[in-house]
Amino acid sequence: GTSVWQVLGNDYWGTPMWDASSHKSYRPLTTLTFRLNNWLFGLQPRWFHVVNILLHSVSCVLFTRITLVVARLDAKFATAAGLLFAAHPIHTEAVTGIVGRADVLSCLLFLLSFLVYHDGGLSLERKNRVLVSCGLAALSMLAKETGFTVLLVNLLYDLFKCYPHVKRVILDGKWSEESLQFARRTGTIFMAMSVLLVFRLAMLQGSLPKFSSQDNPTAFHPCPHVRLLTFSFLATFNFWLLLCPSTLSHDWQMGSIPLVTSLAD
Repeated sequence: GTSVWQVLGNDYWGTPMWDASSHKSYRPLTTLTFRLNNWLFGLQPRWFHVVNILLHSVSCVLFTRITLVVARLDAKFATAAGLLFAAHPIHTEAVTGIVGRADVLSCLLFLLSFLVYHDGGLSLERKNRVLVSCGLAALSMLAKETGFTVLLVNLLYDLFKCYPHVKRVILDGKWSEESLQFARRTGTIFMAMSVLLVFRLAMLQGSLPKFSSQDNPTAFHPCPHVRLLTFSFLATFNFWLLLCPSTLSHDWQMGSIPLVTSLAD
């Protein structure tokens, strides 16, 4: 079988990252959980699904915790939010599909990173919480690339909370202890982002991923206005799915969403 060192050098689909045909999706942490699954239970599909469900359950608990201690919702509303997150149909593909573990595991680590960064009730000092949060963000990225964005989410929410102090610095040039601490946290976040970005670019091994028109028909359409209209529609469509997930698919490739060629479409 594939050694652990090979796993660290392969993309999510088992192709070496240096290979020109590689998908360049680097998710070794998720791949290692599959290996652990196989080591413990063999190739029985049931246990792969069980692990996905357990990971999603932990994510639901973390999300509910965030609504309580970070968003400071009333317990009734926090419980309702947690139940909605747990049962939202938009999660169906990621949780029920074994390959969707990359999304589920990355989500768990994303939420944990956010919670550690913003939960003042933890026993860790603030500077240590920021460092631990950055480490969890790195793990989230190693589960799926989008986990990297938790660093930006942490920073933006921190800015939201510290905005009065930041505004005072901008308008009056007066630094408080709170604004100085925010500046230090910002520096740490940007340093972590830089390190992770350099690492991720290095893992591309000198070549960018190659996609076909089957993977992304919109990007390959020759007309700029069609690309603009379709990409704008896709953003709106995905937001609408959060509110009304009436149209779901296990695979959005091969033109499953028609191109928008005019404003009349």
